[in-house]
Amino acid sequence: MKTYNVLSLLKYNGKDYADGTVDMTEAEAKQSVDLGVLELVGDVQVIELTAEERLEKVKAAIQGLNVDNGELWTAKGLPNSTALTAIVGFAVTAAERDAAWAEVKPAPETPPISNNPPADPLAPGAESAGDQTKTETGGAAE
Repeated sequence: MKTYNVLSLLKYNGKDYADGTVDMTEAEAKQSVDLGVLELVGDVQVIELTAEERLEKVKAAIQGLNVDNGELWTAKGLPNSTALTAIVGFAVTAAERDAAWAEVKPAPETPPISNNPPADPLAPGAESAGDQTKTETGGAAE
């Protein structure tokens, strides 16, 4: 059996279909497909995933998103759930997206740490801008 999208009115096994999907053999569907009444969706395989497996798939999908493609991200900078759904093959909820994003989002950038400590303005011999005074001749006082 294969699953077909119903594109226009169809009567099958005593039931009327206006839209949706219908399961039938290729032989049963051939004429309707040829007439444009049905369109093959494909073999339907239902694979149950645990919440942890779903989360891992969503995290992997997020990590594969192109950061430069604005269509893959929301205005708030979150991964687009529709894009993730297309990648993983199951409907990704906003809650699943948010949970996965919390685990894989890049850490905020911090300024580099300098190996040179700041000068101590109170140390002997340290000059500060306020300590430089001009003499009457225009030179710096010592």
